[in-house]
Amino acid sequence: TCGTLQAQINAASIQQPYILVKTYDEKSPIIVNAKADLPELHIVTATADSSPAQLAQAPPATMHYQNMAIPLLTVRSGASLTLEGMLIYNSSTGILCDSDNGSGTYVPTGLTVRRSIIGLTDQAIRTRPRCQLTLDQSYIGMGPASFGSFTGGNFLALNLDGEAEVLAVVEQ
Repeated sequence: TCGTLQAQINAASIQQPYILVKTYDEKSPIIVNAKADLPELHIVTATADSSPAQLAQAPPATMHYQNMAIPLLTVRSGASLTLEGMLIYNSSTGILCDSDNGSGTYVPTGLTVRRSIIGLTDQAIRTRPRCQLTLDQSYIGMGPASFGSFTGGNFLALNLDGEAEVLAVVEQ
């Protein structure tokens, strides 16, 4: 990406629904908002596969943000995001699928986490009602020892609202 990831997300459109992330070290919270002309946003890393079985070293694309009140990555009401090949760590909440439109009404919101690692968080993924979550070949918890301590375990892997829909959990 050129510029910040948040700027690339804000500029995404139906003509450019993919963001390719090469070497990246994000230390700010990221928000994905719904756009009428963008049914789904894809954030894909250059390696596109951060599943521990495939890696000999830590992935070059990471997100981390040490703040107790703000999630690292938030997918807002009505948005749909596929995140592929990212290492997320060192935050209170790694990813929040927030389907609340601000008035207490929950809108279908989509989140797919593919071939990624989430570690060293209080809660790795949190969902609200009407969030459609898909996990595919992802690792939530302590990664390989060769990665160092930043992929340590999570206090809570998944904080799923009772009305959230988990579509698939594919294990390696």
